[in-house]
Amino acid sequence: MRRNVVWLGAALVVLMMVGVVWYSVQAAPAVPRAVTAHGQVSPTFSPPPGGISRDQAVAIARQQMGASQVTLESAIIGRFASFAGGASVPESSPDELVWAVTFGGVFLHPCPAPPSRCVPSRHDTVLLDFFAGTVLLFIGKE
Repeated sequence: MRRNVVWLGAALVVLMMVGVVWYSVQAAPAVPRAVTAHGQVSPTFSPPPGGISRDQAVAIARQQMGASQVTLESAIIGRFASFAGGASVPESSPDELVWAVTFGGVFLHPCPAPPSRCVPSRHDTVLLDFFAGTVLLFIGKE
Protein backbone atom coordinates (compact mmCIF):
# COMPACT_ATOMS: atom_id res chain seq x y z
CA MET A 1 0.00 0.00 0.00
CA ARG A 2 2.76 2.43 0.95
CA ARG A 3 4.64 1.64 -2.29
CA ASN A 4 1.51 2.53 -4.31
CA VAL A 5 1.24 5.89 -2.56
CA VAL A 6 4.91 6.64 -3.29
CA TRP A 7 4.51 5.71 -6.96
CA LEU A 8 1.33 7.77 -7.22
CA GLY A 9 3.10 10.77 -5.66
CA ALA A 10 6.06 10.40 -8.05
CA ALA A 11 3.73 10.18 -11.04
CA LEU A 12 1.88 13.29 -9.89
CA VAL A 13 5.16 15.24 -9.57
CA VAL A 14 6.24 14.15 -13.08
CA LEU A 15 2.87 15.16 -14.55
CA MET A 16 3.10 18.56 -12.86
CA MET A 17 6.62 19.09 -14.24
CA VAL A 18 5.45 18.17 -17.76
CA GLY A 19 2.56 20.62 -17.38
CA VAL A 20 4.88 23.43 -16.31
CA VAL A 21 7.21 22.81 -19.26
CA TRP A 22 4.26 22.68 -21.68
CA TYR A 23 2.80 25.90 -20.28
CA SER A 24 6.18 27.66 -20.47
CA VAL A 25 6.54 26.75 -24.13
CA GLN A 26 2.98 27.84 -24.94
CA ALA A 27 3.27 31.13 -23.02
CA ALA A 28 6.60 32.12 -24.58
CA PRO A 29 6.28 35.28 -26.67
CA ALA A 30 6.11 34.56 -30.37
CA VAL A 31 7.75 37.84 -31.35
CA PRO A 32 10.26 37.39 -34.16
CA ARG A 33 13.65 38.61 -32.98
CA ALA A 34 15.89 38.37 -36.02
CA VAL A 35 17.76 41.51 -34.92
CA THR A 36 17.87 42.62 -31.31
CA ALA A 37 17.05 46.08 -30.03
CA HIS A 38 20.76 46.86 -30.00
CA GLY A 39 21.22 45.91 -33.65
CA GLN A 40 22.99 42.58 -33.24
CA VAL A 41 21.94 39.95 -35.77
CA SER A 42 20.99 36.61 -34.25
CA PRO A 43 23.23 33.69 -35.28
CA THR A 44 20.39 31.95 -37.15
CA PHE A 45 19.45 34.95 -39.30
CA SER A 46 21.53 36.79 -41.81
CA PRO A 47 19.74 39.61 -43.63
CA PRO A 48 20.30 39.70 -47.37
CA PRO A 49 22.66 42.32 -48.78
CA GLY A 50 21.29 45.55 -50.16
CA GLY A 51 18.90 46.57 -47.40
CA ILE A 52 18.97 49.85 -45.54
CA SER A 53 20.96 49.89 -42.32
CA ARG A 54 19.48 49.87 -38.83
CA ASP A 55 20.49 53.52 -38.35
CA GLN A 56 18.80 54.51 -41.63
CA ALA A 57 15.62 52.63 -40.65
CA VAL A 58 15.52 54.33 -37.24
CA ALA A 59 16.07 57.77 -38.80
CA ILE A 60 13.29 57.28 -41.37
CA ALA A 61 10.87 55.94 -38.75
CA ARG A 62 11.69 58.74 -36.29
CA GLN A 63 11.04 61.33 -39.01
CA GLN A 64 7.65 59.71 -39.72
CA MET A 65 6.67 59.82 -36.04
CA GLY A 66 6.78 63.61 -36.01
CA ALA A 67 7.19 63.66 -32.20
CA SER A 68 10.27 64.74 -30.33
CA GLN A 69 9.46 62.97 -27.03
CA VAL A 70 9.85 59.39 -28.24
CA THR A 71 12.24 56.69 -27.08
CA LEU A 72 13.59 54.02 -29.41
CA GLU A 73 12.60 50.61 -28.03
CA SER A 74 13.66 48.27 -30.82
CA ALA A 75 14.53 47.91 -34.49
CA ILE A 76 13.96 44.37 -35.73
CA ILE A 77 14.16 42.72 -39.15
CA GLY A 78 11.46 40.21 -40.02
CA ARG A 79 8.61 39.29 -42.33
CA PHE A 80 5.73 41.75 -42.81
CA ALA A 81 3.11 39.23 -41.63
CA SER A 82 5.00 38.69 -38.34
CA PHE A 83 4.44 42.30 -37.30
CA ALA A 84 1.31 43.43 -39.16
CA GLY A 85 -1.18 41.51 -37.01
CA GLY A 86 -3.35 40.54 -39.99
CA ALA A 87 -3.25 43.97 -41.62
CA SER A 88 -2.35 44.15 -45.28
CA VAL A 89 -0.95 46.81 -47.55
CA PRO A 90 -1.59 46.67 -51.32
CA GLU A 91 2.09 47.20 -52.19
CA SER A 92 3.44 44.46 -49.92
CA SER A 93 3.26 40.72 -49.41
CA PRO A 94 3.15 38.82 -46.10
CA ASP A 95 6.65 37.46 -46.80
CA GLU A 96 8.18 40.85 -47.55
CA LEU A 97 11.24 41.64 -45.44
CA VAL A 98 10.73 44.73 -43.25
CA TRP A 99 12.29 46.77 -40.50
CA ALA A 100 9.92 47.05 -37.53
CA VAL A 101 11.01 50.13 -35.58
CA THR A 102 9.20 50.59 -32.26
CA PHE A 103 9.13 53.77 -30.20
CA GLY A 104 7.81 54.38 -26.70
CA GLY A 105 5.98 57.52 -25.65
CA VAL A 106 2.45 58.86 -25.63
CA PHE A 107 0.91 58.88 -29.10
CA LEU A 108 -2.43 60.50 -29.85
CA HIS A 109 -4.38 59.03 -32.74
CA PRO A 110 -7.74 60.03 -34.23
CA CYS A 111 -10.49 58.99 -31.84
CA PRO A 112 -13.33 56.68 -32.81
CA ALA A 113 -16.87 58.04 -32.76
CA PRO A 114 -18.65 58.22 -29.38
CA PRO A 115 -19.43 56.29 -27.23
CA SER A 116 -15.98 54.73 -27.81
CA ARG A 117 -13.17 55.86 -25.53
CA CYS A 118 -10.15 57.63 -26.96
CA VAL A 119 -7.01 56.06 -25.50
CA PRO A 120 -3.51 57.14 -26.54
CA SER A 121 -1.08 54.39 -27.44
CA ARG A 122 2.17 53.91 -25.51
CA HIS A 123 4.13 52.11 -28.22
CA ASP A 124 4.04 52.81 -31.95
CA THR A 125 5.75 50.65 -34.54
CA VAL A 126 6.66 51.76 -38.05
CA LEU A 127 7.09 49.01 -40.66
CA LEU A 128 9.56 49.94 -43.38
CA ASP A 129 10.45 48.09 -46.56
CA PHE A 130 13.84 46.48 -45.78
CA PHE A 131 15.37 47.41 -49.15
CA ALA A 132 13.81 50.77 -50.06
CA GLY A 133 13.00 52.22 -46.63
CA THR A 134 9.43 53.00 -47.74
CA VAL A 135 6.93 53.33 -44.91
CA LEU A 136 4.41 50.49 -45.19
CA LEU A 137 2.37 50.61 -41.99
CA PHE A 138 2.00 52.28 -38.57
CA ILE A 139 0.94 50.10 -35.65
CA GLY A 140 -0.14 51.66 -32.35
CA LYS A 141 -0.30 49.62 -29.11
CA GLU A 142 -1.47 50.49 -25.61
